[in-house]
Parts: sequence; C-alpha cells; structure tokens
Amino acid sequence: MKRRQEIKDIEPEFVFYDGIIAIPMTPMMPPDLLDSVVKSGKCKAVVLQSFGGGNIPNTKTFSYLPFVKRTIKLGIPVIVTCLFPTNPNDYLVYESGIDAANVGAIQIRGLVLPALLAKLSWVLPQTQQISDQTKRMNKIKQLLMTPYVGEIEPTPGFEGIQHK
Repeated sequence: MKRRQEIKDIEPEFVFYDGIIAIPMTPMMPPDLLDSVVKSGKCKAVVLQSFGGGNIPNTKTFSYLPFVKRTIKLGIPVIVTCLFPTNPNDYLVYESGIDAANVGAIQIRGLVLPALLAKLSWVLPQTQQISDQTKRMNKIKQLLMTPYVGEIEPTPGFEGIQHK
C-alpha cells in the first residue's frame, strides 16, 4: 500500500486566474489556429496535451515550435503535458520533446489535466509580478512541480530543461 505523502505547510493564496486554454494535440491541426486566442488579451496560459512523452509536432507546416516561441514572447506560459501517464524521464528522450523544452515550453508530468489546470490557475497570480520572463517561467515550473497536498509525486532529478 502506498504511503500518503506528507502535506506541506503552506499559506493559502485565494487568487486564481481564469483564461487558461487546454488543447489536445490533434493530427493535422495547424498551430496558427490558436494565434487569435493567445493574442486576444484574455489568455493567461496554454496547456498542450501531447501524444506522449512531451512530444509536440515539430516539423514543417504543423510544427508547434514557432507557436510556443510567439506565445512565450507575449508573456504567456506554454505547458506541455501528456494525455497518458508516462515515465517522467520520457519527456527528454525524443527529439520533439527536447525541441519543445528548448524553445521554452514547460514540461509537466504526473498531473491529470483537471489538477494541472487548477494548480496552474493558482500558480499564475503568484508569478505575475516577476518581470523577467525567464525567471517567471522557471518559477511557474518550480511551483507546478512542487507537491503541496499530494497532487504530484516528487521525481528527484527531473528538472527538465531550464529556460534561458
């Protein structure tokens, strides 16, 4: 039987953001379809549900890498998660997962989508005052990967690629 994780003693913040969009990766879906959403001024974060192992399309017309770069440049974090539970180290095994991280996508493993969306809506207001985008994206990742109430299993050594 699995032992329950110790719950961290935290000071609760009761500010949550809306404006988070979750997009399941769909074969042949052009990424520019999402540009109007991120440029609307209402979008606070984008969650891309990858096919597996943090992989998002990275070739030719359907490459999401330029979309990720454009979105982050607007100050909107892009989170890549997986439709299915995976080994957390799978995120940096395949070229497309590495490419996504290298352009600034935050790869998160181990949170089902509803938990990720709730946690992200709680994390975003805590990082809004960080003006340096690199530091902000790294702080978002750190907060998402921190277990507070047993919602995510800590994975020693899984820091992924830090944003530069």
